Amino acid sequence: MDKRHVVQLTDDQRADLRGRFCGRLTLRERNRVQVLLGSDAGDTDEDVADAVGACVATVVAVRKRFAADGLDAALGERPRSGGPSSTPKSRRRSLRLPARRRPPGGPSGRSG
Repeated sequence: MDKRHVVQLTDDQRADLRGRFCGRLTLRERNRVQVLLGSDAGDTDEDVADAVGACVATVVAVRKRFAADGLDAALGERPRSGGPSSTPKSRRRSLRLPARRRPPGGPSGRSG
């Protein structure tokens, strides 16, 4: 099956990814580095997904972002909406109060 978004790294990009892999990365960043290096090596999406411990859709998504927006976009996080809270502020305050109280009967929470 032909890949729509082929990863062809330059020597500089490849060296940069290998250097990053040895550094301090989050698990997501480390997985993305492995996906790009594996895809560049010509491995199938299934092989890359198995090696990384991700699903094939993740491999395809990383390759697609690399092809569309470049290396930094493929490795980085996109902003997330997060959405506003659906709980009113007064209710959130009352929900936190019981969590801050000491349990009855001492630290173990048992009264007898």
